[in-house]
Amino acid sequence: DKLAGKSNMDRLEFRKKFGKLDKVRTVLDAISHVWETDLPPGVGQGVAVWLEHKQVTACIVQLDCRPEVVNRQVRKARTGPRVIKAAYAAIPGKIVVNPLGMEAQIQGGFLDGVAYALTASLHLQDGHFLEASWDNYAYTRQWNVPLSKLEIHILPPDPNEKPAGQGETAVPVSRAATACAYVNAMGENTHWPVAHNQPLHFEPYPTVPPLPTF
Repeated sequence: DKLAGKSNMDRLEFRKKFGKLDKVRTVLDAISHVWETDLPPGVGQGVAVWLEHKQVTACIVQLDCRPEVVNRQVRKARTGPRVIKAAYAAIPGKIVVNPLGMEAQIQGGFLDGVAYALTASLHLQDGHFLEASWDNYAYTRQWNVPLSKLEIHILPPDPNEKPAGQGETAVPVSRAATACAYVNAMGENTHWPVAHNQPLHFEPYPTVPPLPTF
């Protein structure tokens, strides 16, 4: 994004122009219809590409960081920004045995990436972690994700590539796209996830168990 800014280029078009592989442009073209050039203040947009597990992937995220969204109050929870639109495309290796299974893994990986960019982290204090459960961990929740479904495009496999697993390929690309969207909406950020240095949304459990009575 910074290079695109210095080049005075649209961030999506910058990636298309300078991507070394044609497959990078292919996955970006598959989701470029969701890219918008006129968003309201406080709403940001990010795009990222990733190569892993014999695959090329791309993701676009639109993120609502306006105060009325970020400051929503939910009991014992961390809310934060909401993804309002997202699209993902992948060119897998050679063959896809179970397209629905691949799509499900992409959905899960996408949620991981959003969590890692916005809310989910561990706090190490005096040799122990304050988080005691997934609830404390502030994983992605319904209020962080699009009201409609995540748009996923599994493109024709690359016949010249070896078969490979899906794994967590969607995690880094969705995290990067979400982070870029946040910076686009709010300006430079100094730490990730965004909420890591904010006050805890939970009361940590005791770390010293009571002594048994005899």
